[in-house]
Amino acid sequence: MMRCQNWLKAAALTVLTVSMSACGSTKLLDIKKTSDALNLSAHQHAVARLKIQKIQELVEDYELEKQTLESELKERRNRMRSGGFSRGAGGGNRGGLRSKLQAFNEQRTAFQKQIDTLVAELREVLNENQLEKFEDIELPQLKSPEFGSGRRFGGARRRGGGGPGFGGFDG
Repeated sequence: MMRCQNWLKAAALTVLTVSMSACGSTKLLDIKKTSDALNLSAHQHAVARLKIQKIQELVEDYELEKQTLESELKERRNRMRSGGFSRGAGGGNRGGLRSKLQAFNEQRTAFQKQIDTLVAELREVLNENQLEKFEDIELPQLKSPEFGSGRRFGGARRRGGGGPGFGGFDG
C-alpha cells in the first residue's frame, strides 16, 4: 500500500513538473518565470515564493487524492465488467461511492478556495503595472477526475434509460 502511494505521489509530481515546463504562457507555479515576468522586488519575490509554495502543496495533495480516486474507480469498473460483483442486492455499494465522490468534490472546492485566497493575497503585494502583467499568468485550476471515456465528475450523464444506473459514471 505504501509503495502504491509513493508511486502515485511520484506520478503526481511528474505531471505537475511537465505541466509547469510546458510551452506557452507563464505558469504561476514556476516562481522564477513568474518573478521575472512581473519584475518582482526582493520583498515581493519572498512573499510570492511562500504563497506559491503553499499553492503547489495544495495542488500536489489534490493530484494525489485525484489519482487515488481515479484508480479506485477504474478498479471498481473493471470488477463490474468482469462480473466481480452484481448490480442487485447490495452489490456495488452505490451510496458509498456517491458519498465518496461528493466528499471528494467538496474537498476539491475547499482546495480551490484556498488557492484562490492565496492568489488574492499575492495580488495584494503587486503594483498596478504588475497586476496588468499578472493577468497573463496561468493560475492553477484543480481539474475534476477522469472516469474513463473522457468523462469528468460533475458533468457526466446517467446511463441510458431506466434506473439510476451507476451514478452516471460509466466508462
